[in-house]
Amino acid sequence: MAGRSWFFASQGQQQGPYPEAKLREFIANGTVTSETLVWTEGMAGWQKAGDIPGLLSAAPTTPAFPASEMPLSTAGATAAPSLSVDFSVWALLGRTLLFMIGFLLVIPAPWVATSFYRWMRWACRNVAGTRREIVFNANGWQVLWRTVVYVLAMALIIPIPWAMGWYARWYVSQFALLERTA
Repeated sequence: MAGRSWFFASQGQQQGPYPEAKLREFIANGTVTSETLVWTEGMAGWQKAGDIPGLLSAAPTTPAFPASEMPLSTAGATAAPSLSVDFSVWALLGRTLLFMIGFLLVIPAPWVATSFYRWMRWACRNVAGTRREIVFNANGWQVLWRTVVYVLAMALIIPIPWAMGWYARWYVSQFALLERTA
């Protein structure tokens, strides 16, 4: 099947031609499911993707999306293996307590924040179960000043929900998936 150009039907419209690698990406992110009609040169007519031997089973299990785009639906996508990282619960608890105590005491806050940030980057580098690497793009100063603003906003009590939302959205936006280099 390699080297063929593929077409598929989506919302009553013909899509394609796409190289097989791109079709496999569509399969992985759920755009093409076992019920989607597909066609390539040499086939008598349109067939369901699930009826073509080896088409769905050879698809990669990890979806390939651009960094800024997530699929709208995962219906029909194959289940990807779960991600894991090897660190103890006690290490996470200890670092979280150190982080909280450091901010309560104010003076050690910059050192505690950068220590927690370094540990989090280590955890991202050691995620297993994917061909991709999870990276945290922010630097220590970005984390520090946002954390200080967050703590100050929390002291005012009324803006707590907005401050939490702002901080959480920024924090999550700093994670990205990249192809593993080694």
